[in-house]
Amino acid sequence: KFVIEKYCGGVFPDFLTVDTEGLDPIILSELKELSSLPKVICTELTDEADDMSGATLKQGCEILAPLGYTLVMKTHENGIFVLKDLWTAAMS
Repeated sequence: KFVIEKYCGGVFPDFLTVDTEGLDPIILSELKELSSLPKVICTELTDEADDMSGATLKQGCEILAPLGYTLVMKTHENGIFVLKDLWTAAMS
């Protein structure tokens, strides 16, 4: 929050990538405290929980859906989420 306020004038950049070796859910959960959100988030997620990852695809969706994000793509190790309103407008 401090970084966004100090260096970005309180406006989140359009794109956020998170790859923190298992801490992704903690970081993503903090987004709810911000007044501005990125349009797109790429975060490291696995299909199933394992000893090396703290985030599963299900957890990512549970954290980001209430903030207005939809999962638009899953790669081998990442989930890409876009604000639902922007994605719907882009697809129409």
